[in-house]
Amino acid sequence: MRLDVINGQVKLSARFFKKFFMGERTAFKFYLGNGHQILYVYPLLLEPLILRKATTIYTAIAGVERLMEHGYADMDFYLKYYNPYTAADSVMERYAMGMDFTIALERIQASGSVQKGNVPGTARWMFNFAQFDRQGRGGVLVGLRDGILDEDGERSRPVGYAGISRTYQVGSIVLNLGFVYYVRLPFGGNSQFFAYDGTFLLPVIWIKGYF
Repeated sequence: MRLDVINGQVKLSARFFKKFFMGERTAFKFYLGNGHQILYVYPLLLEPLILRKATTIYTAIAGVERLMEHGYADMDFYLKYYNPYTAADSVMERYAMGMDFTIALERIQASGSVQKGNVPGTARWMFNFAQFDRQGRGGVLVGLRDGILDEDGERSRPVGYAGISRTYQVGSIVLNLGFVYYVRLPFGGNSQFFAYDGTFLLPVIWIKGYF
């Protein structure tokens, strides 16, 4: 059970998770529960400045995990039910179903997802790839993501990104520094989705500290 306070409203979540082990290397998992989040359908630069009412999302997940000699594989199938869908200031109910995966082999990790259902504020597919250094403290990040669907049913161009990430140990503090550069790709989607859609460039820098 969990309580969240979002925009002055108290939201209750109930979640159940169970993992079934089939031998030493394989496990099946099942998740059922609800959560709350604020959905954005505006340009990425404006997201931190625009708050919406929280949308309640009911989620069912069935998946499998597999340990390998030099890594692991993880695959999930999910069904999401948005009730109500508040990103459009409405009481519309939305459904989405899809799958996501992660494959990690030594210093290489690939992950992605494919989703069916035109839910505004979400992407239909995404793919991420990372290659880490020998110490596992940093690496190169690249990826692709489908364009975001707006409230009017128009989808923007896909987005590609590339960057680097590095982790440092400073006494008892762990610092994670990263830089990612986003750019809209010259194919797919609606080229007139935003005024700057054809020349969308966005660098992002982050610094995270863990105590």
